[in-house]
Amino acid sequence: MQLLSAFSRPQTVPAVPVAAPKKTLWILNSWRDLILYVGTPLFLVPMFLLAQARWSAQDIYIFVAAFGAMGHHLPGMIRAYGDRALFRRFRWRFIFAPIFLLSSTTRRRAPSPR
Repeated sequence: MQLLSAFSRPQTVPAVPVAAPKKTLWILNSWRDLILYVGTPLFLVPMFLLAQARWSAQDIYIFVAAFGAMGHHLPGMIRAYGDRALFRRFRWRFIFAPIFLLSSTTRRRAPSPR
């Protein structure tokens, strides 16, 4: 066995090539694929139909977009602000960029005189 070290902890790798795993058409396995990829739309379509009875299509769209944006941005923020080495390297960018973006995109109104 030889010792390899890259970006993670050193790991041992067998010198003999390991046989490739058996090729299958499933992503996870048959039951998990059925639940996640077939069951999810079967669950969500009736949920959206019920939601349309209470909220407008625009309200549903805004909720889905906000929820999706949070799922997209949160992992990046966790990595940026949670990784000490990365934060140390780009400290001033991570501090001032959000302040700049918030101040440049927030609409400021002066109080109207009465």
